[in-house]
Amino acid sequence: MSKGVVIFAINSNFNYVLAATFAAKQVKKHLNLPITLVTNSPVDSDAFDNIIIIEDNSSSQRNYISANGDSTLVQWFNESRVRAYELSPY
Repeated sequence: MSKGVVIFAINSNFNYVLAATFAAKQVKKHLNLPITLVTNSPVDSDAFDNIIIIEDNSSSQRNYISANGDSTLVQWFNESRVRAYELSPY
């Protein structure tokens, strides 16, 4: 069994790919492990060893509370994370 890191970044009104890119660079720096990104949008970054594009149309709604305390109902795309083992090359 090989080791690696799988990061899910399903973009919505927040750029999760940007956050995933930062996390991937930290993994490379501190853990030196290969990284697979699972996302719903094309990515042009050398921070990832593998990029898997999926369609994630399933969503639920969550209450998002911003730094200033405002509350907003937002779409939450995280249903695909249960497929991590299936999608992982590690």
